[in-house]
Amino acid sequence: MKKIYFAFLHILVSQSYSQLISPLITTIDFPPENAENTIRIDESLIKREVFNNFDGLKLKNELTGKWMGYKMKIVPDDFYLVEKDKNFNYYLSVKNSLIVNEKDSTKAALLVPIKGLKYKMAYFEKYKKVSEFFAVSKVEEIPILETKKLTIKANPKTTFEFIYTGKIDKTITFTYNERETESNKIINSQELNYSLENNDLVGIKGGSFKIIEAKPASLKYMVLKTFP
Repeated sequence: MKKIYFAFLHILVSQSYSQLISPLITTIDFPPENAENTIRIDESLIKREVFNNFDGLKLKNELTGKWMGYKMKIVPDDFYLVEKDKNFNYYLSVKNSLIVNEKDSTKAALLVPIKGLKYKMAYFEKYKKVSEFFAVSKVEEIPILETKKLTIKANPKTTFEFIYTGKIDKTITFTYNERETESNKIINSQELNYSLENNDLVGIKGGSFKIIEAKPASLKYMVLKTFP
């Protein structure tokens, strides 16, 4: 039996107790410390990925509602918790928005973008208050929700590269680059030479690597310490 929740319609107003939820950021380097790896010339010794980890919900059924005479619909999807206040949790997915009563998770409402405002997901842009950008629509079904942890790959502000560029006699050469991720522009670059005659360690900017075997077209090494 359908039941209408939030039969009212009003514009949400950000309250002083509203709290934006920042994701837990994790960084994964490949290869990890104390691991061996082999790369070809012009490849980086370290590849780094950054992830945003959110508390979230899986919506298992379709929800419908009406707003300003238009029929609204949310399809089953994963939703990321991005804001909460005294009464509600605010969730976003790639295409939809949802609020859930914190004390009764079976109650939910659609969030409809206010005319003239286009709001993108909070973790793709700077954090903003979701509650400032939406009006509430009534929901005609009881949502079937499942709590879950959600992870999204993020783009770090700066990307580091330590690129093997070859071997001449007992000298191995590298290029170290720092790139602005969004524009892919190199903001710092250094050409580096290391002699293997009396030393098998190389490194820069806090990263440290042990050279196991160097050839003109490939390099085998162990990561002693990744970049900070």
